[in-house]
Amino acid sequence: MPTMPKTLALVLLIASAAVAPADRIDDYVKAQLKETKVPGMAVAVIKDGRVVKAKGYGLAMVEHDVPATPETLFELASLSKQFTAVATMMLVEEGKVGLDDPVSKYFEGTPESWSPMKVRHLLNHTSGLVEFHMDPLKLSATSLLRYGNTAQVRDMAKQGLLFAPGTKWAYSNAGYTLLGLIVEKASGQPFYRFVEERILRPTGMSRTRFVDPFDVIKGRAETYTLRSGNLAVWRMASTLGALDQNAFGGMLSSVNDLARWEAAVSAGKLLKPETWQMVLTPEKLPDGKPVGIRNDQFGYGWWLTPWKGRTLIGHTGHTGTAIIRNPADKVTVILLGNLGSGNPPPFGSDRGFNPWRVAEGVLDLAVGK
Repeated sequence: MPTMPKTLALVLLIASAAVAPADRIDDYVKAQLKETKVPGMAVAVIKDGRVVKAKGYGLAMVEHDVPATPETLFELASLSKQFTAVATMMLVEEGKVGLDDPVSKYFEGTPESWSPMKVRHLLNHTSGLVEFHMDPLKLSATSLLRYGNTAQVRDMAKQGLLFAPGTKWAYSNAGYTLLGLIVEKASGQPFYRFVEERILRPTGMSRTRFVDPFDVIKGRAETYTLRSGNLAVWRMASTLGALDQNAFGGMLSSVNDLARWEAAVSAGKLLKPETWQMVLTPEKLPDGKPVGIRNDQFGYGWWLTPWKGRTLIGHTGHTGTAIIRNPADKVTVILLGNLGSGNPPPFGSDRGFNPWRVAEGVLDLAVGK
């Protein structure tokens, strides 16, 4: 019986070693789909700046049996906040916005209690603004159709504050709504246009876009939630698209496009090195504790959370999305799902689908340690 050439044997061995981890990731994601009832996901794994895996699993649209792919557009929800933070910091670099500018500088008729509130407080969720909650089963596009951001600011001002700005931490979609309006006022452009011209085009994110409730968007995944344990449609971004702009959570993207975003971020592009350092360094509260909750700290638009002796950097969206970067091992996982939990940040509930935890599972397999 002829002996296999050593070179061929080595090639097969290397190929086998390369395929095995990918197969384990496939098995893991498919198991998560079944366990958590998520209709579909797309996953990208980036190692040393190179995309080593980009794949879709399950269904992007259950009604028509449309499979999820790496090009499928998912509703990012709060992952959009990373783009809002970068847009704001671009204007900070240009001197058009100051981190210590009072928020009242940009809005008329704000209450006296807002006087200590600064732009930096909006970025790191220490503004004290009352959160507006979104029940996925009660949101109505009809009722919100003409509820723009001007009306939101008015209603925010009526609600009072949870605490004095800069003294505590509480996640705030309201704060990022204000940041979007500040970007508009400081740049002289609509928020979405600024992001398109200054971030999406330079990074080659040709598929990523903001939601318009009247647009027909090819390749878009439907978003779902669970109602009494059964799958129900939840068109969150369509509803948010009725607002003037979507600075806190109204973007659509694919894992392929977000890999381009990750490449720009990890390479320190878009902002100066010292600005990125500021973005990824949590400030401290008056009691000396870093901004955040439990052991999870928050910079400007990014979570920094401990994991196996390392620090992961990323964010989630409660439509079922997550990006987590592991700088120590030079591995990033992008996971986009279409089952929204409606749970508050940082990482959703430990019951049911938790995109951060599932992405951590993929990361564990990708790192292989």
